Amino acid sequence: KGFKILNNDILISNKSNEKVFLTEIESNLLKFLFINIKINKNILNTDVLSQNIKVESKSLETHLSRLRKKINKLDNSIKIVSNDNEVKIV
Repeated sequence: KGFKILNNDILISNKSNEKVFLTEIESNLLKFLFINIKINKNILNTDVLSQNIKVESKSLETHLSRLRKKINKLDNSIKIVSNDNEVKIV
């Protein structure tokens, strides 16, 4: 979408060449979103966060919120949007 991930922990804007550092989980979340554009939250909870989907947790939303802030620093035209069931990049 306008970004690249370097060394699994640096997100670089293709437009400005600015960069931000990512945690391992943020990097993995972003890779899933780069590949899928839209993905079910249960998949992210199980495959990225290694959580049991039966356990109620706000962990995914917390990671997504931090990731949104980092992406916004590089390019505020790209958004990560989530609803009850899915997450997508727009």
